[in-house]
Amino acid sequence: MYSNLNNLDPNAGIVHNHGPNEDDIQVSKCLLKIKEKTQSTQVNPVEIYAEGINSLSSSCKPRIPVEDVVKRTVRN
Repeated sequence: MYSNLNNLDPNAGIVHNHGPNEDDIQVSKCLLKIKEKTQSTQVNPVEIYAEGINSLSSSCKPRIPVEDVVKRTVRN
């Protein structure tokens, strides 16, 4: 659905024809936990990344970005 502050009658945009992908949802949650834990502790980001990877199922692991990308994202 697309809208702006001046549009009181929003129009439906592109309609999805598929359900959510559980693997992508789990990867997003894992990345969020990694980022939150990195910001709240002094633990090495590599250790936090490894813990996050270990918590994922085998079908989710190929979908997570490589370690260097995650560490760079966490630092910013």
